Amino acid sequence: MANKSLRPLSEMEQSRFWEKVRKGKLNECWPWIGATTDKGYGYCYPHGAAGGRYRSHRIAFFIATGVDPGSFAATHSCDNRACANPAHVIPSTQTINLANMRAKGRDYQFLVKTGEDAPHAKLSDKEVAEIRRLAGTSDENGYWSERRLAARYRIAHSQIHRILRGQSRTAHQ
Repeated sequence: MANKSLRPLSEMEQSRFWEKVRKGKLNECWPWIGATTDKGYGYCYPHGAAGGRYRSHRIAFFIATGVDPGSFAATHSCDNRACANPAHVIPSTQTINLANMRAKGRDYQFLVKTGEDAPHAKLSDKEVAEIRRLAGTSDENGYWSERRLAARYRIAHSQIHRILRGQSRTAHQ
């Protein structure tokens, strides 16, 4: 949803908007009971489909203040994405909004599988430890070079090099 300029809403458009808000006391959240995004933000088309889609808290702020929210990010002071109480909307920047989200632990945490648990892993953690142990040593068949290790484990020489340099499959994995 790109920030776009809003034109003033008619009395009918404002009335239609507020019909989808369950108003309460000024300090309470006013839940949006209309359509919501998959992330829980209310949205509407205040000027009809041709006028574009806007998040409901931004429209509530616009109706209450007359300030077009198109030029800033609108942060919920209540952290309730479905809240349409204009008193809970704070003009902000995207940088501040994201920092606030992270500080409150609401950012998405990617589950990254590493080591042998990674879906593309070709070696077990035990094999990686064995590669590190053998590298640079000798046995009855000769020196354990990176190329010999690569041939034994059927992986690229460059991958052996990255494992031995700590650039891949690091010890903390």
